[in-house]
Amino acid sequence: MVKKVFLVLVAVIFASCSVYATALIKIARITNSIQIKTPDGEISVYKNIESIPELVYGSKIHATGGTAEIRIFNTASITLEKNQEILILKHPVSKEIEVSKVESKVKNSTIKAWLAGYALVTFGSDTRVTFLEKYPSIIFRVRRGEATVKGREGKYVLKSGEYYEAKQNMLR
Repeated sequence: MVKKVFLVLVAVIFASCSVYATALIKIARITNSIQIKTPDGEISVYKNIESIPELVYGSKIHATGGTAEIRIFNTASITLEKNQEILILKHPVSKEIEVSKVESKVKNSTIKAWLAGYALVTFGSDTRVTFLEKYPSIIFRVRRGEATVKGREGKYVLKSGEYYEAKQNMLR
């Protein structure tokens, strides 16, 4: 019995590495070019948004020539400035989208994200965050490090294990 459970867990972990993320994660805008590094190490540069293939979980997205906007669940977006890079994963059990900043040439720069169109989130390279959509809300959780959220109710510094829930505007 233990062997069967172990084999199922291993299959889920390896299968989740090659699952396409396009349904939940989409590159919505680029101003110049982006570089995508897949989990198998293949690096491709794209200057046209229509030429970007389906994303694979475990990919690194690097804004090489300008800014890029990445949409998550259509309720959150991450803006990458020039030379910023993120790693995108999906938790196999909770289905949360995990994002962490990859340290690059631009030191001490923070990643900016928007939740439900109104809450601004910032986090650095020592932080891992997750996004989970529970309609009509988007839940932003800090898994490691800390992040700052500027929402309608004020400004918060979230530490590991804490979360912020942003409700979508249903009248749009």
